[in-house]
Amino acid sequence: MIVKKKFIQVIAIFAIFAATALFLPGITIASVSPPSWDFGEVELGSSRAAIVRISGPDTQVILLTAFWLEQGSSNDFSVKTTIPESGIQLRPGLFVEIEIVYTPSTIGPTSAILYIHTDPRVFLETVNLSGTGIAKVSLPSQPERISVADILAFFDKSVDTGYIEGDGKGKSAPNRLKALRNMIRSTGKMIEEGNKDIAFDKLLTILKKTDGQRSPDSPPDFVKGKGAYNLAGMIEGLMQQLE
Repeated sequence: MIVKKKFIQVIAIFAIFAATALFLPGITIASVSPPSWDFGEVELGSSRAAIVRISGPDTQVILLTAFWLEQGSSNDFSVKTTIPESGIQLRPGLFVEIEIVYTPSTIGPTSAILYIHTDPRVFLETVNLSGTGIAKVSLPSQPERISVADILAFFDKSVDTGYIEGDGKGKSAPNRLKALRNMIRSTGKMIEEGNKDIAFDKLLTILKKTDGQRSPDSPPDFVKGKGAYNLAGMIEGLMQQLE
């Protein structure tokens, strides 16, 4: 009776060991990168894509059989890569890339889980997906001929909507916004007085503070944000008119 009891205990311990070895992360037969992906903030009506890479093991040929989004995941996420019914064979050193697209339909955070299945042996890997939908803000249109008044109107609206922000730490950010606006406004008077060469040089100085260049030889930018690129384009357009 004692022998039988010990035999049962040995069998139980072996079963636990086998089950543990089967599901240990260190012996999975494929690797998935990245294990999670945050698409960040995306405007409603826009999309952003990401790539998940599935790599085969070093010594074994496996078959990628399926991947899908967990039931209940947000419909804002979609898998664009398709897989044939026969699967995709992954030999050592090879990989497959899955394209996932996030297209927010509502404002706020959303999430999904991507499941990946391979053979031999039932193997499920997951990738956690997340993203945040934000409201779309239309930038003011740019006229064909640009004036200082046009640039100031664009500047003010972009600051009000958050498309342009001061670039700096602490109080330096709002101070740089104010200083840059004053510099732009001062060029208008120069142009009115016929000092186009002086105005051109002033605009060149302003451009260097809005162009997003981060090299050691470039002066620090005074603004940042999605509207900064458009602001630099308007300034460059006015400079071309003065040439």
